Amino acid sequence: MSDNASPADGSIQVQTQRSDQPEEAQDAQEPWAFVCYASSCRYSGAEATAVAIAQELRRRADQSGQPQLEAHVGRAGCFGLCSSGPVVATYPGGEMHIGVRPEDAREMAAQLAQGKGLARRAIQLPAWYQEYLRTTLARLAGFARRATSR
Repeated sequence: MSDNASPADGSIQVQTQRSDQPEEAQDAQEPWAFVCYASSCRYSGAEATAVAIAQELRRRADQSGQPQLEAHVGRAGCFGLCSSGPVVATYPGGEMHIGVRPEDAREMAAQLAQGKGLARRAIQLPAWYQEYLRTTLARLAGFARRATSR
């Protein structure tokens, strides 16, 4: 298991060990929080927010004694909500959260473990955009998993 939450190496990935399950089954079981790393969100504290969520997920895994983490954190590009950052999109729910702060990490991690987002930071999305977001985030999750399993 690895925990690459160090800002020094530019990575905030929190990953589980490889599973013998097919990739599609892994996707269904692996919640993700993708934090916008575009300039406006970074200026608003995206890195600190992402690291705080990753550390809270690690703490929860260590506390539970489970060999695998409950969720993952990854970087994403701009979601187009620049004045509302840091922005976090969750998968598989396809929810968008605005103004997420490091202080939200404990609650966000608990919700991610249940495959949910942080309701008080979520915004209402049109159904077509939410479906588009789910599809995009599924691809990001797949790419991130393959990149960290090498």
